[in-house]
Amino acid sequence: MGLFNKKNQDITLLAEVEDNREADRQILATLLENGDDASATRESRHYGYFKCKKQYKQFMQFLTEQKTPFKKIAKLGVIIYGESTMQEKDIFALIDSIASLFRTVGGEYDGWETRIIEKQPQ
Repeated sequence: MGLFNKKNQDITLLAEVEDNREADRQILATLLENGDDASATRESRHYGYFKCKKQYKQFMQFLTEQKTPFKKIAKLGVIIYGESTMQEKDIFALIDSIASLFRTVGGEYDGWETRIIEKQPQ
């Protein structure tokens, strides 16, 4: 797991997972414990890496062609940006989709992070 920075309302608990729902649930629980509105749609950042430069380049080309928002990081790393609520069914579907993208070209999905969106008083 990573760290939580309440000051700027970012949750930086990376679920370092290989199909590990428990880590994902821990992130969701931490969000809720800090006043998050799980029903609010927001951006999440999903991290992945490649061991081979050829696979990495193929993946970058694929993301560009599909107009998938991404950012190159590290030597052979990438962040893919997704959007969903933090309700289990929504974020888990997004995680599964993005993790599958990484695996199609031999990459490794490394986890995700998002920010807190506080519940608005009613």
